Amino acid sequence: MDTLCFPSFRIKLTPKLPEEIILMLLAGRKASPDWLSSIDFYSEVWAVDKGVELCKSADIIPKRLIGDMDSADQRAWEWAAEKGAKVHRYDSEKDNTDFQIALDLLKNLDSPEPKGVFLTGTFGGRFDHLISTLNSFLGGADKYLPIGMADENEALFLLRGGCSAEISFSVRPDVVSLIPFEDSYGVSIDNVRWPLKKVALKRNNPYSISNLACENGPVTASAEEGLVGLYCVWHVAQG
Repeated sequence: MDTLCFPSFRIKLTPKLPEEIILMLLAGRKASPDWLSSIDFYSEVWAVDKGVELCKSADIIPKRLIGDMDSADQRAWEWAAEKGAKVHRYDSEKDNTDFQIALDLLKNLDSPEPKGVFLTGTFGGRFDHLISTLNSFLGGADKYLPIGMADENEALFLLRGGCSAEISFSVRPDVVSLIPFEDSYGVSIDNVRWPLKKVALKRNNPYSISNLACENGPVTASAEEGLVGLYCVWHVAQG
């Protein structure tokens, strides 16, 4: 698999992605049930605590249900359990977040090949939750492949050294940014208002934000070394 399709864009990633991709639904801003139902690149769904509510709304049965049920609607939790989801319930008095527990479960799976992981329900909430989620997500990259995260308003894809992306929009985003999560080299982006050609992006000087996609053709981005996020946002709030 190399292309992921979403309602407002499709993205081709090189090298190819794993054949098995886990979609994890978290407790941040919910995508609409229609948006969730429109994507089909995943092999299984894991609901992390309140993420089960979106599963129920979209009538998508998660394979696993993980968390302490401190924020999820009990009816949604019971619905998933009755439909056959494997329940991993933990005490609310714990050190790790529900998402970190889900990642630990994933890392301990007996799998011959690393699985890909994609997230939704990550944006639109508290800043501390987003940073914790992102750092936790990136921290297990030796056990699985973190692909990215998205909903109807925002999308972030992770490009490691040697990776490239070609993203075609049916709805052009308001903003396209490159975010270096570590010092990165040979970074390029094209078909944007301010293209870059094999530049160095330092983690402590992330100047490559707030770019604009050109009207025609796909945006392409790549990195020879490091780790860069390709970020898009639609419907930027004014003021």
